[in-house]
Amino acid sequence: MIDLKTSPGCRNSMGLTCLAAFLLGAAPAFGFVGFSYTARDMLIGFRQSGGTEELVVDLGQATNFYHLTPGSVTRITNYSPDTLNYAFSDLGGVSWSVFSSVIAGQSDANQPAYTLWATRARTDTNLQTAVDMRQKSSRQSGAAQYMTSVGVEGAIYANSLTPDGITDTATSVVIPAGSSLGYFYEITATGDFNQTFLDGNIENTTANDFGSYPSCVVSDLYELQPAPSSTPVAGVFHGFFRFNSDGTMIYKAAYNSPPALTSISPTTGVPAGGTTVTLTGSGFTATNMIVEFGGILSTSVQYVNSTTITAVAPADVAGAVSVLVANSDGQYSALSGAFTYQAAVSAPPGISSITRSGGNVVIVSTNTANSSLSLYTSTNITAPRNSWISLNTNSVGADGRWTNTIAITRGEPQRYFLLAIP
Repeated sequence: MIDLKTSPGCRNSMGLTCLAAFLLGAAPAFGFVGFSYTARDMLIGFRQSGGTEELVVDLGQATNFYHLTPGSVTRITNYSPDTLNYAFSDLGGVSWSVFSSVIAGQSDANQPAYTLWATRARTDTNLQTAVDMRQKSSRQSGAAQYMTSVGVEGAIYANSLTPDGITDTATSVVIPAGSSLGYFYEITATGDFNQTFLDGNIENTTANDFGSYPSCVVSDLYELQPAPSSTPVAGVFHGFFRFNSDGTMIYKAAYNSPPALTSISPTTGVPAGGTTVTLTGSGFTATNMIVEFGGILSTSVQYVNSTTITAVAPADVAGAVSVLVANSDGQYSALSGAFTYQAAVSAPPGISSITRSGGNVVIVSTNTANSSLSLYTSTNITAPRNSWISLNTNSVGADGRWTNTIAITRGEPQRYFLLAIP
């Protein structure tokens, strides 16, 4: 088969004339079927900054994506490597989103008019994004129309083509960048179908060197049925799409419910790490659980059962941190400030003995290897610390003990002594 992306005869010297001749001749020979769109189908839109082509892919009915087995993985085969290769010279700087909508006249008892499905890009591929919020119908109606238009107008453009198995297939169509019948025309540069209620850009954009080494980007899929009032309501998480640097894409269905972390024990540990912590809650899964202490991954996590896991706290600086537990699909639960890294505390100084030696009192203390230890005296034990008199002190001996010999003044009131590390 002719490589439409690289063949100099079709792309350069012979231009559109040769390309058209190939396309017209291909359909009868191979029986290709052209792109079509059905209301409420899920779509993928691909575009590239500065690129010459866009790609629209039809994934079938949106409802198919939440009747999948929880935790199951599905490979997206609705576009081919040849199609992706034709549309983009490389995969750097490619923006994409997955979306669907229900517009007026297409609703049913389960999906009312202006229900939306939209992705949200993860910044951490291992963790689910903050949940997109549902808004009232009047806020979602505009985006619903724009989303549906991508599929409808993509089918209109495809009608002007002859199906060739690459640029026009049953489930994908390549459209010139910037066309009024294309993806970018509807979503615009803001990436939110002209509606800011979707918490901003629903697109995910690959790095400029994406494809140069094995990597991936991940976007979460949310269902946003209209909220009953003007008060936003959390959407429903269904799973995530992962776009790999080799151009392949998978969808992983969410588990039945996110985990719920309710308590941990112990709640303290040392900055050096190594403390084994038991996490209690519900919805824990047996494989690939993630536990973070203050954003740092635990490298030792053990599943006990759906309500209990253990994790070894990593090293961190002293202070309180949040503890987070996530299932392998990225759904998570966290407890703010639940674990405290406590710096090691040396034993406080103490007086081991007080004896009389002639006209002196001899004070011997322990735990006083700190050279800044000070000795204070006062005749009033309730007096403020700053009113106590500081005495000259001796050095700590080789045995770690600190000895002071103080002259006794006969006839004075009872005297008290205090050891302190300032």
